[in-house]
Amino acid sequence: MKPWVRLGEGHAPDGTRLALMRRDQEFVISADGRLLMSSRMHGSEEALATQGCAHLNAMPRPRPAGHRS
Repeated sequence: MKPWVRLGEGHAPDGTRLALMRRDQEFVISADGRLLMSSRMHGSEEALATQGCAHLNAMPRPRPAGHRS
């Protein structure tokens, strides 16, 4: 098995170490060594999108940004 390659890292405002890593065609984001998101599993991305778009249900005619009628 090929090793993970660290593409970059940084710190969240609370000090958590965030890392972006790649192995072949798989990418992962981790926080203090714990997996947050993976290009092989989409559950966390879908949950984030659902949370971020929940307020749109209250809009009378939600449309993508930049959409012209």
